Amino acid sequence: MTKKIVDKYLILLLVILIEGAFVMEVELLGAKLISPFYGNSFKMWTAVITISILALTIGYFIGGFLSKRQKKLEILSFLLLFSGIWIGLMPKLSHALIELNLEMDLFTGAIRTSIFLLVIPIVLLSSTTPLVTQLFSDAEKNGAQAVGKVFALSTLGGVVSTIILGFYVVPLFGLSIVFVSSAIILLVLSLFIKRGIVNYFLFGIGVILVFNYNSFSADISEKFGNSEFLSIEEGMMGQLKVLEDRYPQVDTSYRTLIINGIPQTIIINDEHASSFWNYVHKISALSTLKRNKDAVLFGMGGGSIASELTKMGLNSLTIVDVDARMYDISEKYFYFKKGNSNLVVDDARHFIKTATRKFDLAVFDVCSGEVQPSNVFTIEGISDLDEILNGDAIVLIQYQELTNESKKSGSQSLCKTFNKAGYHTYVDIEKGEIDNIIIVASKKDVNFKNVRKENLNRNDSIQPWMDAFLSNLPKKADTKRGVLLCDDKPQLEILNEETIMHWRNNINLHYNIPNIRQKTVFVK
Repeated sequence: MTKKIVDKYLILLLVILIEGAFVMEVELLGAKLISPFYGNSFKMWTAVITISILALTIGYFIGGFLSKRQKKLEILSFLLLFSGIWIGLMPKLSHALIELNLEMDLFTGAIRTSIFLLVIPIVLLSSTTPLVTQLFSDAEKNGAQAVGKVFALSTLGGVVSTIILGFYVVPLFGLSIVFVSSAIILLVLSLFIKRGIVNYFLFGIGVILVFNYNSFSADISEKFGNSEFLSIEEGMMGQLKVLEDRYPQVDTSYRTLIINGIPQTIIINDEHASSFWNYVHKISALSTLKRNKDAVLFGMGGGSIASELTKMGLNSLTIVDVDARMYDISEKYFYFKKGNSNLVVDDARHFIKTATRKFDLAVFDVCSGEVQPSNVFTIEGISDLDEILNGDAIVLIQYQELTNESKKSGSQSLCKTFNKAGYHTYVDIEKGEIDNIIIVASKKDVNFKNVRKENLNRNDSIQPWMDAFLSNLPKKADTKRGVLLCDDKPQLEILNEETIMHWRNNINLHYNIPNIRQKTVFVK
């Protein structure tokens, strides 16, 4: 085998590895580009995966026709070149497409944006697979072996890409630099495959477009009015933003932690770091029933609940969050002081299954963006939870729900499932456009009269509504519109779908859409 043939063979191997890696990159990170606006719900991911698979199907079909052409290497070069240009522009294109579809309903907008953003690069990249397969088949005279080799290498590229991007590159560098770097790799690789006047010309155009990415984005700002993004982090667990809103006329500012476009924590920006959300103070007040005991908090967020719990004299506080970034962000931007707490980076259900100690208080604030995790609150999950709770332990759950008396209820389903597991359940419902609900569950009857104002923290006791809350503490839960939740039929997100869509639409209307129109930072 001559050196020229060997070089061509190695380049083709590299092409198929890169094709597999970059197809996976476009699918995963393309969805991450639009998730701050359209959300991270199961419905949205289903749409993105469906569109991606459809694009792969189209690409393989087109590639099959192209593999019969004579100038296969030239075609392969052009496919890589145009896919590189598109991938390099994806961060900017995602912003433009979201803005173009602002007036559409959430799901339709997500579908259209995903189609225009993802289909073209996936079709171009996947079209290379049949071409390379044919080239290998021609060289080796063995079609089956060529097919197996190509798809194995492509899959391997996808596996390696997912691991490297998810655990290392995206958390360190963000999304935009990944797309631009990938574009440069594809543009250079296209010239290794075929060189000619047209190839060099298109390569030059592609390089100009990609390297001018920053100048295209020069009007994107981290400041707008009296507000400023203090931090923007991308990762496979989602996008995190820290926003500071200043109101100089009243000498006040607020800090907000935004996860995938949804405000998750809001505090008054001073040394007390009091939460803007009522539920934080209610949970903290109810937690005084277990002062001097051992507690576990599922969901760190910006650390508002964790901060209040560390002040109330618990014996110990274990904080469980699947995203390791939360602890650092809480300390750096939200005045969280570690105290006697310790962070365990783990999934809530996995921690419950593997924990070796028992707790007297379990607090769940596990909403990711607008989505409650279905895997935690099932009859099987609650049975596992029993194993790490003492007999008189109390469980507190934060939940939000759009009340619709004609439909099944997610909050009532949670209560019904806890009841089935032998718990007494109580609820505090703060009525609003979307009800803020605190669910209390315990194997023993809970005496709420022991929640007294003199035991509350400073941030809780000064709330103007606290006296009314203490005189109208949680009542027995209604479960008539509830269904039993189990691992075999995870329904919580489906039951809460209307709330998820309503919450996301409201946040987009009042926060994300104005920011997009003001050209503020959307992705890093």
